[in-house]
Amino acid sequence: MRRIIPGKKTADVLYSAKLQRAHYANLVICARVWICPICAAKITERRRVELARAIDWNDRLLRPVLVTFTLQHSDRDKLDKLLADLLDSYRRLKSGKRWTEFKNDAHLVGSIRSLETTYGDNGWHPHLHGLYLFERKASFDQTAVEEFLKNHWATVLGANERTASYEHGVDVRTHESDIEKYIAKFGHEPIDMKRPAKWTIEHELTKAPSKVGRGAHGRSPLQLVADYMVGDKKAGALFQEYAAAFKGKNQLVWSRGLRALLGLGLEETDEELAQRKDEAAELLASITLKQWRVVLANDARGEVLEAASTGDPTKVAAFLASIGA
Repeated sequence: MRRIIPGKKTADVLYSAKLQRAHYANLVICARVWICPICAAKITERRRVELARAIDWNDRLLRPVLVTFTLQHSDRDKLDKLLADLLDSYRRLKSGKRWTEFKNDAHLVGSIRSLETTYGDNGWHPHLHGLYLFERKASFDQTAVEEFLKNHWATVLGANERTASYEHGVDVRTHESDIEKYIAKFGHEPIDMKRPAKWTIEHELTKAPSKVGRGAHGRSPLQLVADYMVGDKKAGALFQEYAAAFKGKNQLVWSRGLRALLGLGLEETDEELAQRKDEAAELLASITLKQWRVVLANDARGEVLEAASTGDPTKVAAFLASIGA
C-alpha cells in the first residue's frame, strides 16, 4: 500500500457509498491472507460473501453441517509438525474405499474446509472447520455420521502417531442453534466490533485471520502481534513460527466439482481477490506519482482516506493541497 503498481500512473482513491468507506486502488499489495490484516480483511470478506450466497441459493437442496477436526497437542509440539500431521490425517480421512462408501450412504454432496490455529496454555491448537453439504431430501442420521467421522478420524490420526479424544477430536453441528453454541464456546468474535453482526457459519469458515481468541481457548495470531507490540517478546517469536508454518497453505479448500454444482465459477486466487475493485465504488481522486510521494513523505495515507470517507472529492482535494500535493 505504498508503491504504485508498475504500469499504472496514479494511486486512485475510491469511495463506496454502501459501506461509507474509502479505499485505494493501483497500489502494490502482498495478498498474504495469513499475516497481513489489510489483505486478510479483503480476501476473507469476499470469500465469505461468495460462500454465503452459495449456501443461500442451495438451501432447499442441501443440508449444511459444520464439522470441526482437531488433535491432541502440548506446549512441546512445534506448529509445523502439528500442521503437517493434521493436514495429512485429513487427506487420509477423505480417501479410500471407506470414505467413498460413507459419502454414498450419507448422501454427502461435497465439502469446504478451512484452516486456522490459536495459541494457548497447551501450545498451538491448529484445527480444521469443514462445511459438509448433504442432500436435504435424503434421510440424515446424525449419530451415524458422527460415529463414522469420530472413529475414522482416530484411525487416520494413528497413522501419523497422533491421537484425539472421542469426545473432542471431531465436533458435529447440524442445527443453527447448535452451531451458535459451538461458536460461543470455541469460536471467536470479529476484531472489528465497530460493526457488530451475527457471527455466521460463513464467518467461522473464512474469517480466521480476523478472529480474537477468547479465554482459555488461546490467542489468535494477530493477537500475538499485538502482544509483541507491548513488550511480549515470546509472542513475537510465536508469530514468526506461525508465519513460517502457514506460508503457502490454503485457507479454504473446496471438494472437487462442488463449486460447479453450486453454480460458482472458477475460484479466484488470494491475489485476485485482494486486488479486485468494488464495482459500486466511485472514483474520488487520482493521485499522480509526484503527489503520492508527498503523501508518503507526510505519512498521510490514512488521512487521505479519512477525507475520502466523507464521499466528497473537494475535501480530498483540500487535504492534498494542505500538505503540498
